[in-house]
Amino acid sequence: MQTNTPSIRSLAFKYGVTISIITIGLDLIIYFMDLATRGFLFSDVTLVVYCVVTAVSIITAIVSFRSGKKGLLSLRQSIKIGTTISLVSGIFYVVFLLLFEFVIGSTDYLKRLGENNPQMSSEAIQDFRKLAVITIPLLFLILSCLYGLFIGWITGLFSKIEYKKSSLTKNEIVSLGITTTMVLSIFLPFFKIGKLNLFLLDILQSGESPESILLLILIIAFGVLTFMDKHLFARICSVIILLVLLYGAYNMADDQSILSQFDVDINIFKFLGLGAYLLLISSVLGVVFSKPDEK
Repeated sequence: MQTNTPSIRSLAFKYGVTISIITIGLDLIIYFMDLATRGFLFSDVTLVVYCVVTAVSIITAIVSFRSGKKGLLSLRQSIKIGTTISLVSGIFYVVFLLLFEFVIGSTDYLKRLGENNPQMSSEAIQDFRKLAVITIPLLFLILSCLYGLFIGWITGLFSKIEYKKSSLTKNEIVSLGITTTMVLSIFLPFFKIGKLNLFLLDILQSGESPESILLLILIIAFGVLTFMDKHLFARICSVIILLVLLYGAYNMADDQSILSQFDVDINIFKFLGLGAYLLLISSVLGVVFSKPDEK
């Protein structure tokens, strides 16, 4: 008897199109309600809805795929499902953004942008449009794929733990703890200045630290490579994370020495938050424990 097992390609198209329809429909509603030009081409509401719908769709697709395979699912397949769904939905949404900009943005959009932002000159509006056309769609597509990869990895990880609970090795348990700590560091303060907390994502959004982008990619890559049993490459990721953190510490020490020349006695390192320390410790542990189990 032939089983009707859904392919990754069919799941990606089905759920990717569904996500796109929901997101684009919401964006059009917000636009015609005259809320779309207050800052960016898409609103925070759309972004939240996109993240939630994408996560639900990826999890549903993975569960459907696993059921068709009689409970068999590799981490590689889970990551591939999450990434391809996000890629498909991202491509559709990028096409929508470009059509929105070139069809509507050249006339009505720029007019409404100027009305809602009277402090912006016509030159500033044109510069904003040129920058937005290039950077926002590209950045959205990249972040969409990374988000899908992350959701697919998390779902596959829990699926693997569920089916291999009794056969997890010592290194797999340690690696799970290291990966969890690294991911947790993203959502904990990297810097604390009084009551102000700066997270890794805040630094990433500022666009002033390319190292933060590298750290985020390496954290995700470490988790993926670890549970694909690519221990050497996972260790390399840990080494690079450690080097980036040490480079940042060197720059902070250099800034502190410059301040001391002006009789400013401030210990810059006291502003480091829990997230920075956790990432530093987990990167060291990743270098030590990212290795196959001894037989």
